[in-house]
Amino acid sequence: MSLQVKSHRGILAMFGEHYVKTEIFAKADGSLLSDLVIMRDNADYNCFFDADEEKLSPYIEPTRQLIEKIKNYITNN
Repeated sequence: MSLQVKSHRGILAMFGEHYVKTEIFAKADGSLLSDLVIMRDNADYNCFFDADEEKLSPYIEPTRQLIEKIKNYITNN
């Protein structure tokens, strides 16, 4: 499958449509990606957003796990 997107929001939409709705990845994976995209937007465009360790540390391990799931999917499909 070849998908092309032009934004982080586009990646989120395509991930949801092609991988979460089809149950290739869990809804929790889509929610995590959504949270990460929102934080990325806030870090880039909201001058009052403070991306400190306290806010980000709960996302580190789940993000590593999601990356591994995606790598495994790519390798096996």
